[in-house]
Amino acid sequence: MSKILLMVTIIALILIVIRYIANNLSKVSELYDHRLNQLMDEGVGISHTNHTAKFHGTNLNIWVQNYPYSYGNPESQEIYPKMKTRKRLAEYIATQNLKE
Repeated sequence: MSKILLMVTIIALILIVIRYIANNLSKVSELYDHRLNQLMDEGVGISHTNHTAKFHGTNLNIWVQNYPYSYGNPESQEIYPKMKTRKRLAEYIATQNLKE
């Protein structure tokens, strides 16, 4: 009986993880991801607080807490960049700190 309960529990946990991954992948925006990479490629300056960052010359406020989960999403929107871009953004902000 305990083996069956263990198997059911494992299957339930796997389904929860799959649902979480599927929900987050569906919120990745290719257009937004491309825009963030474009701003970083152009070397646009960025200013930030503990929770948000803003590229100079834009009105784009980006959430930069809770890495990597909600990191990089524009405030008040439920879209996200790809994980690779989130990592690049974190490194970009760190590099900007060294320049300031």
